Amino acid sequence: MALETAYIQEKMTAKFGNNVLNFEMSRDIFTFEATPDFIHEVIRFLKEEETLNFHFLTDLAGVHFPDNDENHQFAVVYQLHNWIENVRIRVKTYLPENPEVDSITDLFL
Repeated sequence: MALETAYIQEKMTAKFGNNVLNFEMSRDIFTFEATPDFIHEVIRFLKEEETLNFHFLTDLAGVHFPDNDENHQFAVVYQLHNWIENVRIRVKTYLPENPEVDSITDLFL
């Protein structure tokens, strides 16, 4: 069975509720946001949940959106890949001015 975006969204909302939001297809990659306080646990779940298997961190980027409101000025964007199903996803977390987010190095070293 192929890993469907609806299934990913269902698993994420069941586990994290309102701490994951704005699910959409963006440039052919399933994308959603996670609140900064939960980003580490969201990435851990995507990696460790057997039915999801997003074991490969493809890319990690910081983005500045100067025209956004003060709580969405900065974003950290994670792109993950499930090699088994050949599925990629993008997870964003938005941060206010003076951004700080938990590291995920412990998950991918």
